[in-house]
Amino acid sequence: MANPWGISEYAKVDYLPGLPDDAIDVMIAQASQARSAFTEVILCPLGGAISRMDRGAMALTRSSYSRKTSCVSRCTRKAEG
Repeated sequence: MANPWGISEYAKVDYLPGLPDDAIDVMIAQASQARSAFTEVILCPLGGAISRMDRGAMALTRSSYSRKTSCVSRCTRKAEG
């Protein structure tokens, strides 16, 4: 994603074999302490139709992870000078 001039972004993505309820509670607690109002924590269940496809028929395969997490923070740059 492209940001307008003056917006900085930092992102981390991870794939997990599972995500216990306790871990979700910790992520929610930590996300509520974010310094930027433009911070996102996204928890995605994986699976569905793609998990039922023949992996040999796909150009790119993924491991048997069941969850994806994305943490993105955006902020405005301070004025220079």
